[in-house]
Amino acid sequence: CVHRETAALPMHALRTRARYGFRRSLAHAASGEVEHACAIAGQLLEVMPAVPSATVNSDVRRLARELSRFRSSRAVRDLQPALARVLVPTHE
Repeated sequence: CVHRETAALPMHALRTRARYGFRRSLAHAASGEVEHACAIAGQLLEVMPAVPSATVNSDVRRLARELSRFRSSRAVRDLQPALARVLVPTHE
């Protein structure tokens, strides 16, 4: 089970945890389990500033596109501000 494998990853492996976690969230969203997808993504979005990865950013964009199909869901609406913060490019 992917969930067990992801849970077994070391806490310091943020990039790997984010990568697999967002893909897990995407799979849940694609199968219509929107609330579960949003719960997973919500936890992962908190670590995104510490994960400078183009691959993970791409996964987040894919998830945002998938979740846009479920705009009427409260879970999706609640997650949108956090998704938007992560997807906005920073100019340092």
